[in-house]
Amino acid sequence: MRLLHPFMPFITEEIWQTIPHEGESIVIQSYPASNAAWKDSQAEQLFTLLEQTVSLVRTGRVLLNYPPGQSIPFSVSHEDQNKHRQLQQLERHLTHLSRGAAGVAPQSAWPKTKLLRLVTEGLSIGLVVSGDVDLKKALDRVVKQQEEQEKEVGRLVGKLGNREFVAKAPAEVIADHQTRLQGLRSDQASMWHELLDTQRDFKRTLTRLLENLVSFLTDTRDLMRDNDARLKLLESKLT
Repeated sequence: MRLLHPFMPFITEEIWQTIPHEGESIVIQSYPASNAAWKDSQAEQLFTLLEQTVSLVRTGRVLLNYPPGQSIPFSVSHEDQNKHRQLQQLERHLTHLSRGAAGVAPQSAWPKTKLLRLVTEGLSIGLVVSGDVDLKKALDRVVKQQEEQEKEVGRLVGKLGNREFVAKAPAEVIADHQTRLQGLRSDQASMWHELLDTQRDFKRTLTRLLENLVSFLTDTRDLMRDNDARLKLLESKLT
């Protein structure tokens, strides 16, 4: 109640008055003090990684225009081996929160085709592209995301190149900007690689569709020729 009181003063006061308590009002109670023994840095790291992975999977779901309730298989890996092991610990939570089937494995073990890959800060996810997905639209969305990243890179480069900003900004802010810029540039390099893979998948799919269309038209032409021949034979017999 004391933690919530600054954000929900009237409701917490009402509840405070109806349950056993000390003092006339929650307003004059001391705010809870933090306990160092409760701090768990490993749990915080796990949760951060879980949140980051689920967010990336949901981004991929939006890019492919999958309905929120559709279960999708996806692969996950991390270039940091320690974080990769942490992902293995989180696998069942990833499956539940992402509404899919998570598979934590090295990228070498991922499917080679029909896969949309997204990368951020060393974390990679690969979502299986189903047959009814419009790859052209998905590709356009990925390109748009890349353009937004380029704008953010330009903004960070501009700020770090501004002598006045560098002179006045705290050291931790400068370090944060530099780390973010480095991460974005790494993501861009990976994104272009995955974009090329997606383009190749799109071209292969389009090629297969064209081949099927040509085969269908050829079969239709042959069928029409056979029908014409039968009609002519029937006409000759009738006459």
